[in-house]
Amino acid sequence: MLKPSEKMLAQLAENDEPIDYSIDSIPLDFANQSQYSDPDLEQLFTEDRARTLYIYKINNLVKKNQKPILNYSQNSVKIGFIDKDEYIKITGYEISDFNFKLQIQQNTTVQDNSTSYVMIDEKDILINNISKQDKKFLETLDLKIVSINEPISEENKNDCYIIEEYKCPYSPDGVDIIKSTHLVKITDFKWKNQNSIHLVLQKSLPEDTVFTGIEIKYPKSMLFGNIKCWGNINGVYSYPSSIVENASLVPLLSMPIETEPNVRIFQYWFTESFLPWSISKNYIQGVNILGLINKNSLDKVLLNYLTYSYNYDRKFKGAKYDEKGNPTNKAAELRQQFEGQKPEDVIDGLFENWKLDNPTLINDKVVKIFKQIIYMLSTYTYSKYTINKGYNDDIKLLSPYYFNLISIPNKISEESYWEFKNCIVELNSMYFNFNGNQPLHNYWREVFANEKPLSNVDNRYYFVVWREQKEDDWYSTLFIHNSDKARTIDKLLAITKAEEFLDLFAGGRGGGMERVWSRDNGTYFKAVYRWNNDSEPNKPFINPKTGEITNWNLKNESSSNTNNKNKVTVKNKDISENYIYQLEANYFNWLSIPNELETNNIPSLIPAEIKLSDGEYGKYLTNLIVHNNKIEEYLNYFSQWYRLLYSKAVWTSITEDLVEDSIKITYDKKLFNLNQIEMSGIWGYGNYDITIFTEKERININNLELFNRNNEKISLITLEI
Repeated sequence: MLKPSEKMLAQLAENDEPIDYSIDSIPLDFANQSQYSDPDLEQLFTEDRARTLYIYKINNLVKKNQKPILNYSQNSVKIGFIDKDEYIKITGYEISDFNFKLQIQQNTTVQDNSTSYVMIDEKDILINNISKQDKKFLETLDLKIVSINEPISEENKNDCYIIEEYKCPYSPDGVDIIKSTHLVKITDFKWKNQNSIHLVLQKSLPEDTVFTGIEIKYPKSMLFGNIKCWGNINGVYSYPSSIVENASLVPLLSMPIETEPNVRIFQYWFTESFLPWSISKNYIQGVNILGLINKNSLDKVLLNYLTYSYNYDRKFKGAKYDEKGNPTNKAAELRQQFEGQKPEDVIDGLFENWKLDNPTLINDKVVKIFKQIIYMLSTYTYSKYTINKGYNDDIKLLSPYYFNLISIPNKISEESYWEFKNCIVELNSMYFNFNGNQPLHNYWREVFANEKPLSNVDNRYYFVVWREQKEDDWYSTLFIHNSDKARTIDKLLAITKAEEFLDLFAGGRGGGMERVWSRDNGTYFKAVYRWNNDSEPNKPFINPKTGEITNWNLKNESSSNTNNKNKVTVKNKDISENYIYQLEANYFNWLSIPNELETNNIPSLIPAEIKLSDGEYGKYLTNLIVHNNKIEEYLNYFSQWYRLLYSKAVWTSITEDLVEDSIKITYDKKLFNLNQIEMSGIWGYGNYDITIFTEKERININNLELFNRNNEKISLITLEI
């Protein structure tokens, strides 16, 4: 029950007249008070009810006319940005002693129909006697939060309240009425007990802000799918290529076998289907592989596998028969063996006969190696031991590496028969480079004078193509921009403050301001480039007559490991989308990870029955973020049969020392109006620290809890920023 304040009681005690509950002969009616003036809340409440309210707007990262919205789902998190310097400070009165309620939170999974009740922290506060300016701030159609009794800070931001409802009855100008607000604690204001708003104390950025990349510190259990950063690229809402800079994007074919109650993943590449890395790496340069199976003529069986398959593919061209239809050469004799039978049955009969002749070797290691070699030669022979019986080249994507056959058969002309005498193979992969040389990455990006790139000291290297006189040859200058002072950087090339910002000046005989880069028409400056990387570049080479760059002179990023001629690198560094692979007869794209993981209902793991056209084998190609020097350590897990089915805990224990705990990404194009970061993966629950980079500053989003502790199936999260 409300009690009169001590101030009101004191005034009543001094009044000898009978209390007249009317004003100017009009009965005091609080229900209709908006026509006149509401009583001062200070008169109605004791001081312990008074609250100092610091009210802030919740903004988007980029300042736009569009109002912020709250988009709640189990696959999204709203990031709200608060300008600490933009707020109003007013006094309100809490009208409840203590207020909470139990709110229904339905479970988010279809399989679980249970209903939970959670406690919600709420407050009802009355306000009056505020200035017109504060009233205008309060009554804009923006999302707002309230910090009670102290300004917002990193320490108390999760104790703030969101204004769920604000009511201001109509009143004529000059009439002060009571406004009511309903507040809900920011951490309680969420969808189905999922993701609450995450507050970041950061001013909104202008619309012309250029975003250059992000860095994400993540739980080491994470198997990444894709990371898409949505915004404006050349006027189109899209996402740029996201290039991983600090580590390698190492692929892994992960198959969810169970999703309830927790996710368990089958790692197909850990099976013994193909040769382990410790053996396979010996065939990077092309070596005869027969020595691995030179036991009781098993090497001859492999050669016959290749010989039979090659002649079958040639359709036994040149086969000859006598007048009675009997074969008269080897091509015809071999063709006769295939008549009425599947090619894989005929060819596998060679190995079956060998096993009958060598029963004591059936469990010998050489037999397993033979099957692994046949598997890796899937595109060259027909067999139940090859992927899809050897009818296509799916092996190139279903295995981390495979063999190219270098040997060619000898032709026995009179027999129209082709025969393999050796088996030289070369290791190849759709995912890895085995030649020891990383693809050279060009971080040079052309910058233009109207962008004023030198206005901020960015400690980046710049490359300038310029000249002193119109008829002269072109010069080139490499320098690091690490000072805001005007200075000479090369001969007659200088950084100047001729304008209100730092600019370039090409000195020479005669001339004036036209030699300043921002005023040049191409006479003195050919081009200016910035090195968008933390490393130190080599100086590019130019044609002095034309000013064109003839050689970027890029460094080999693996030069520090030149002693390892077989150094392995990854082919893909773009985590924004799955690559479209070109096979011999078709194209293939691995499925993107959806909102929730789906199980792989794999019918069989027999190589002959595995094919990409069956979608159960086509999900999901995930990525580990591995240090560049640990890729081979990762490859050593392949074909070892350590364990095939993994829970999150077991997986984390074996990869903890292998994977990096952060991923740094740069964009290949200028990105404006960044408003969503979409991240997919397996076992992603945990705390994240995200840094967003622009050309001028960085924005930190720390202690961000993503995905769902109680539902490991959640595999995609969108950050609404």
